[in-house]
Amino acid sequence: MEFVVISIVAIIVIYAFAKRATKKAMSDPAQFQKYVQEQGYDIEEQKDFCERIGIDYEKVSKNITSQDVNSHTSKTTFKPNLDHSNELLTSRREKALYKLALQILEDDVVDIEESKKLRAWFRKYPESKIDDRTKELANTAELYLEDKILDHDEALHLFLLLTDYCDGVEAREKDKPSRKISASKPSKKINIESNSGFSYLNDLSLGNEYFMNYRDSSGKVSDRNIVLRQIDQNSQGDIYIKGYCLMRNAVRTFRADRITGLCCVETGEAFV
Repeated sequence: MEFVVISIVAIIVIYAFAKRATKKAMSDPAQFQKYVQEQGYDIEEQKDFCERIGIDYEKVSKNITSQDVNSHTSKTTFKPNLDHSNELLTSRREKALYKLALQILEDDVVDIEESKKLRAWFRKYPESKIDDRTKELANTAELYLEDKILDHDEALHLFLLLTDYCDGVEAREKDKPSRKISASKPSKKINIESNSGFSYLNDLSLGNEYFMNYRDSSGKVSDRNIVLRQIDQNSQGDIYIKGYCLMRNAVRTFRADRITGLCCVETGEAFV
């Protein structure tokens, strides 16, 4: 009984000491900034963390210079900013990720090695986990590789998120020169069940050009011209169309349930 009491007291003492040490370390704004960036905490999570260890969020989240942060870590080279409405990735890094995304999209599939390369990029630039432009893609890549396996559904989802990211970059840079990427030969086509609501996809021909009205993740509808390369489906029944987008000069993946209009360019036949 005495041993149990001593053990409990020891645990309490160790916990109190650890909490005090954490509080002392996190009272340094630069140390705090480094830690929350590594953890990918958003503003609310940062406030909860401060409350748990008993420090003032307003004090540790005030302006910190890049020199302050660099004195604690050589990995963080950007000026911290906790406002999610701001962009944390530099323009150069945004373009570097865009280039990597295009390379991954070019062969119609995201494999395990490509996903590891993507995750490594995000780990190199931890600010990507809280940047509105990249946080969903960064956190999804990290989540899917926890078990060191990338299944078919996860690969499809990553492909779609990469497509959305590239579309966002191109929308912000409408004057970007067109890229010289050749459309490869069509890949494969599956048979869509008649009761799915998308059976019209069975009438499409791989390699044909189609005009499409497509609603993106934000709800904005835009026009696309694609050369159909592949029709695929995940285990939940979500249907995806992969094609070479002539308006983007790049491979893109589209969700069938976001297509609001579709017709064949050659014949004019409307499918939606």
